[in-house]
Amino acid sequence: MARNTEMTSRLDASSYLWWALLCFARGLVIVVPMAVLVVMFNRMGMSNTKAMLVSSLLLLPLALRPLTMTMVKGNRSAKWWMMTSLLVYALMMFVASSHLSPALDNYVLWICLVVMSLVGGTFETAAAYCGQQIVRKENNGMLTTMILALLMAIVIGMGVMMLLAGNMEVVSRKIEESWSLALKVGAVMMLVIMLMVWMAARYMPDNADESSLSPKWQTRKNEFVAWWTADRKRWVFGMFVVLFPMHEFFLWRGSLLFLIDRGSIGGLMLSPQEMGFAFCTVAIALAMAGYDMGKGCIRRFGLNRCWWWMALAFTVPDALYVYLAYDMPDELWRITMILSVEQWCCGLGMAAFLYYIMYGKDTICSRAHLDACWSLSMLSIILTGLFTGAIQDYLGYRRFFVMVALLAIISLATLGWLVVKREKEKE
Repeated sequence: MARNTEMTSRLDASSYLWWALLCFARGLVIVVPMAVLVVMFNRMGMSNTKAMLVSSLLLLPLALRPLTMTMVKGNRSAKWWMMTSLLVYALMMFVASSHLSPALDNYVLWICLVVMSLVGGTFETAAAYCGQQIVRKENNGMLTTMILALLMAIVIGMGVMMLLAGNMEVVSRKIEESWSLALKVGAVMMLVIMLMVWMAARYMPDNADESSLSPKWQTRKNEFVAWWTADRKRWVFGMFVVLFPMHEFFLWRGSLLFLIDRGSIGGLMLSPQEMGFAFCTVAIALAMAGYDMGKGCIRRFGLNRCWWWMALAFTVPDALYVYLAYDMPDELWRITMILSVEQWCCGLGMAAFLYYIMYGKDTICSRAHLDACWSLSMLSIILTGLFTGAIQDYLGYRRFFVMVALLAIISLATLGWLVVKREKEKE
């Protein structure tokens, strides 16, 4: 306790600034393959099934943190790994922007995307290592900073690139040139963030940049295996982490293509700049506000009293997309309002979900626990991405969103199952 209290006291405003910049960069690494590339592939003629499948596979290194953290080790520091990974990521994005073709058949482009995926996983691993040294139960402000910085990366990173690509499509009438410029801007953004992280690195806590990034493979493997096998409840917990947010990941990935697809197949036909404004800027900003409100309610009333109504806020608004799919409104303000309400409610639900997996009574805020939670969450994102495009193409948008709304029942069922098991164990 004394050690954690001392560590918390050292985390002044400068340390929070460094941590926010680091998490913003982590958000950009996630947003580019998860959202930007999906829209780019769609605009350049790739089918929804293939676009979602490829983007999900590019996220795979981010889900392999327990494995990656055992591989990224040696005499280099965490700071070195982060700076090198961001530099390579920016360079690969710049090279990829110069090899866009209408058919997306340039092998240099795909090599660059694969390298971006690998170094993105390396950067996230190094950044997570630093975070695991400073995030403690006595300092949950670091968790809030991380979530808000990740959402801000969506607002700024995805919003700027979408707005730029959409405006350039109108001006130049050449889709590949428009997205080439957007990728170049993204590369410059990554370089700027790299320099800012490097300059702010002097505010890193003393124990967040050790000479060896990770312990030996055997030690790391034993920690991770012991976390899973020490208690049967961990498997229940793992299923909850994967299943509870799954409907929202289906909804989030599916809405990207729904907003920009042509009306003949059920899309709303928004331009990339309109989607960048409505979804990537206004709606995500409301998600940040919802998360902040949910965090305040949990601190005031406690997680147990907030669980169910926050879970309902997380699931019930999925029906708003069913309304959008059937009504297909033309007014941008009405679409923006509906997306904002859904994302605000999503922020409320995610606050409860994240606080439970980080600070719940049945959890242990250890290195293996953090690795497991991240990997399981990314697994849920990847699994939904692998099948979202195919399901959309087969069912159509209307029946797809009905399916997602019904899938939200699984979230409530897993929560009820978890609560019932806890009550039985208390008895």
